[in-house]
Parts: sequence; structure tokens; C-alpha cells
Amino acid sequence: MQIHHEELSDVTRYIDNKRHLTLEDHRATFEAYIRRIGQFKMVDRSTKLLEIGIGTGWFPIMCKAQGLSCKGLEISPQLVGILKHTTSA
Repeated sequence: MQIHHEELSDVTRYIDNKRHLTLEDHRATFEAYIRRIGQFKMVDRSTKLLEIGIGTGWFPIMCKAQGLSCKGLEISPQLVGILKHTTSA
């Protein structure tokens, strides 16, 4: 696997396109995901979720706000750096 430490234009474009969105903008999608998961497994505070490719991180943040356990995995150093900066502020 090749690791790119420099900025990648696709990631930069993704960030620029998503930067203006708030958590509230993602609420309907979040609720749809939870309903979909609920078709296969009951979702409650004991449920442990894993999101692979968390992008801007809105899904794990919304899970936490709902009292759900969600870990996220992101392989883009560029996105990880932005998420670290955002969550430490």
C-alpha cells in the first residue's frame, strides 16, 4: 500500500465540498442509516458500530450524541489531520 503524505486533490475537493455542512444537515441520513441497521440488528446503547472511511466524521459524532458507541477508521492522512484539528479545538 502506498501512503501519500502530501495533499491529494481528490481529498481537498471532498473537504471543500463538505466544509459548509453542519451536523443537522446530516440528520436525515443518520436516521436513515440507523433505521437500515435496525432492520438487521436492534440498535441501542449496547450496540457497537464501526464506520470505515469516516470522511468528515459526522457519523461517529452523531452516534456519540445519541449515546451510541461508534469507532471510525480513516486512512487518509489529510482527513485524519483535519479531524484531529477539529476535535481538539
